[in-house]
Amino acid sequence: MHKFKLISIILLIPIFAIACASITETQQPNFYDEYSSAIEDTQNGDLLAAANTFIELANALPQQPRLQLAAAEGWLHKGDLKEAIPYLEKIAAYGFGYALENRSEFKNYLNDPDIINLIQKYQSNLKPEGAIHSIKTFTTPNIIAEGVAADKKTKAIYVSDLYQLQLIKMDADGTEKSLDLSQLTTQLLGLDVDEKNGHVWLCGTFIDERQGLIKISSSSFQVISTHPFPISGSGCNDVTVDDQVFATDNVNGRIFIIDKNDQAVAIPLRNLFFYPNGLHYDAENHNLVVASAAGLSCVNTKDFSTKAVALVADISLSGIDGLAFNGDRFIGVQNAATQTRIVTGLLEHTNCSISDFEVLTNALDSDIPLPTTVFIEDGLAWLIANSEFELLENGELVDNQPIQPFTLKAIQLP
Repeated sequence: MHKFKLISIILLIPIFAIACASITETQQPNFYDEYSSAIEDTQNGDLLAAANTFIELANALPQQPRLQLAAAEGWLHKGDLKEAIPYLEKIAAYGFGYALENRSEFKNYLNDPDIINLIQKYQSNLKPEGAIHSIKTFTTPNIIAEGVAADKKTKAIYVSDLYQLQLIKMDADGTEKSLDLSQLTTQLLGLDVDEKNGHVWLCGTFIDERQGLIKISSSSFQVISTHPFPISGSGCNDVTVDDQVFATDNVNGRIFIIDKNDQAVAIPLRNLFFYPNGLHYDAENHNLVVASAAGLSCVNTKDFSTKAVALVADISLSGIDGLAFNGDRFIGVQNAATQTRIVTGLLEHTNCSISDFEVLTNALDSDIPLPTTVFIEDGLAWLIANSEFELLENGELVDNQPIQPFTLKAIQLP
């Protein structure tokens, strides 16, 4: 536990997830340096220096709600509620709800009229999840899930297990089988299904510490081939398949593609992404949609030009983890903002703009504690309901805590 919770709300993001949707390589170290400096200051007890850094970054990146909260708490650490209020107002304007009354930083201000007003705004922003449409509970024990995908043809569901390093397959009839990958990898992350060719593509860290993709036969459920990334120090976070295979390098901001020689190569992006996460490829429109720390961007796969989704007033698309599409409608699991929520909207591929934006639910604390990735099936968005990745530390269970049965829950799409 940190001495001061200014930083704690940001540390849920594996790498500093606050930046423009795409930035140049020369700009990237500045964000790392500032973030690392603030973390180091916090750990060394220099909370004032950390507060100043996060306030500066929040001013530069106003559509990052998590950072706005960190800046507000920074001002409270400096004893200035008046300066904190505008940052908290921005969070409300983006449609988030947040339980200020449960945070120790605000305990001395709960009778302040501005804080009372903000708490009311946050509560009015909450949108109950309504009835969960369906639930699927896996019988395979001790799953700590990271990625999930479905085969639209066979209705099989695939889940990557961080703890036991296995790929689990649930057939349409509910039968489960597991593929042990512990002799090949030390970490398993995102995945996608290539229904056309009968393959499952899976991000992983190999035994030799390189990262890359694993291709698995969906029929024999055996490994076909491995595709390590050729650039040292790369990460592999998520993968998408639609005629071509793309994967995000969440460490260096690259996007890799499997080329005609069945090798992983980095596409020549004009700008690198900062912590790219989920992605989706629309082959018909030659459009690769990438969710990065700050929102969504479109990569034209003809010339690899990149365009960020135009920012719209009062809409924040920061912190999207899972990303799926139902036609032109995207579903985003926004779990790296001040409050987890499921959002949707229509994407216009030509100009990379969104319309018909809607928050499906942002009252998930009780029913879906921390949803991560998502897939679409028959008009339902299926979410990882209890990943429990917080129970792992360096691949081992913390304090031998019990792992609950792994569950997927579905909500109805518009």
